[in-house]
Amino acid sequence: FVLMLNKELSVRSVSAVGVGVSAAAGFGLGTRYHGEGRAVHFSLDEVPAHGLLSLRLQWSGEAEHGPDGSDWRGILLVDETEARMCEQTIFCPQVPTATDGPGVQRSTFTVQVTAPAAWEMYAPGQPVGEPEHLGDQRVWRYASEQPGLFSIVGGERVRHEIVVGDRRVVTLLRDEHAELAEDFAQQAHAVLEVFGDWFGAAGPGSMGLFEQSNRQGNSYNWFANGLAVFDKGALGGGVPGPKLAHEMAHLWWGQLVSVDGPGERFLTEGLSEASSLLFFERNDRGVEVQWNLDRARKSTRELAEEGDSLAM
Repeated sequence: FVLMLNKELSVRSVSAVGVGVSAAAGFGLGTRYHGEGRAVHFSLDEVPAHGLLSLRLQWSGEAEHGPDGSDWRGILLVDETEARMCEQTIFCPQVPTATDGPGVQRSTFTVQVTAPAAWEMYAPGQPVGEPEHLGDQRVWRYASEQPGLFSIVGGERVRHEIVVGDRRVVTLLRDEHAELAEDFAQQAHAVLEVFGDWFGAAGPGSMGLFEQSNRQGNSYNWFANGLAVFDKGALGGGVPGPKLAHEMAHLWWGQLVSVDGPGERFLTEGLSEASSLLFFERNDRGVEVQWNLDRARKSTRELAEEGDSLAM
């Protein structure tokens, strides 16, 4: 079988309970989606009778990828107050569903993370008990009984939670934006309710809203399974409504409905943006919708004039 790891990581040893296993050196995947990663082949002496395998890996190397400071993949220690890892990462082993596509195998998971005591952590799924204090650290545990894509974020953040029906919405914001927590959570819940009516229920579970630190020249908002992350610059004027709705829409476009092939970005991003605009039009914010449409047309014209393929 094959797992993906960051190029900078080398497997030092591998073992499995009751079964002999060995790892090959691996090779790079020169594709748009997995170009930062390396496929590592594992060979078993025999297939476990019950079909389940507990694999223990030890590795060495750098966790963060990219000479240009790219944080598209890998666990990220942005500064001493924050770390984040998402479904895009290949720091943790992943099982790709295609070598030239965004797909990664979904699975149930349990995770235990030891972090500084001042940190707040979030992962999709449900918390298992309260964080355990160990000196100047805390141990966080999460579990998901539903197959999904694993992510985790944490840092020196202000935590706020609301529970509405069968969904828990968690915000982890920096001190300077902590007053936005309740509004942020309520707006996220409203978006999820409307999109659920339009596109079908996304199911119970938790939704995390995390404020990330800006890295110069590489600022963006992104969505993962049960998690939406916003750059601190997006929160300067309050809750970024259109950006929030756009990222929430990825729960359907790119998650429940997955796309592969050359049109993947156009469809997932286009449908998410259209969903966001429809949401705000529904809420009598047509002027804002028109402003966004005009801006999108201008940007597309400029890209087309430059010959940029993203224009398509």
